[in-house]
Amino acid sequence: MTLAQALLAHLRQAGCPAHVLDGDLLQRGLCRDLGFNAADRHENIRRAGEVARLLGEAGLVAIAAFISPFLADRDCVREIVPAGRFFEVFVNAPLATCEQRDVKG
Repeated sequence: MTLAQALLAHLRQAGCPAHVLDGDLLQRGLCRDLGFNAADRHENIRRAGEVARLLGEAGLVAIAAFISPFLADRDCVREIVPAGRFFEVFVNAPLATCEQRDVKG
């Protein structure tokens, strides 16, 4: 179980409506027109931020599970999501562990 899914289960058990925004799923749908260059990665994160904002407005906690290595992209989402509603979580994991858990290879 990923950290995002574990958090989702915890929030739901506590009676808090929540949803996970998974980067892979958004890439297959909303962001399928984007590639992996810097500009497209920025747009992918921006779109995710807009969806997170909409979910928040609907009363859900949006758990955004994305790899976002660039501060500028995360700052963009901070501007989209209302103040005090964006919480960044940095997961420091060894590269070997990440490679081992990467189902896409």
